[in-house]
Amino acid sequence: MSACQYIVFACLLLIFYLTQPTVGLTCYVCARCNDPFNASATNVIKQTVPDNQGYFCNKVNLLGYVVRNVTQNCTERDILGNGVWCCQKDLCNDAKNIVTASVLVMALVLGFVIILW
Repeated sequence: MSACQYIVFACLLLIFYLTQPTVGLTCYVCARCNDPFNASATNVIKQTVPDNQGYFCNKVNLLGYVVRNVTQNCTERDILGNGVWCCQKDLCNDAKNIVTASVLVMALVLGFVIILW
């Protein structure tokens, strides 16, 4: 199998993974749940919304004060490590830095274009 075929296969797997139907979106919800994140801390709960259409898990960091939540609207911002990060996979707001699916897809497409160039 050539490198291009591997890349196409990887892109198809990623698209399949990102488009799987779900019955809801589950996010970590907590205040003062700073990094490194401890999902088993007493102030952390898991909240599931019935339908993930328009819902996002998010993480807000303001000068080291971290809040994780689920919201219907989310606009990402990052200013020197402070900001808002959004994602739409179950329990995806646990990471120190959240990499959105769109960034991953763009990286794969760019890599594919470079190889074909």
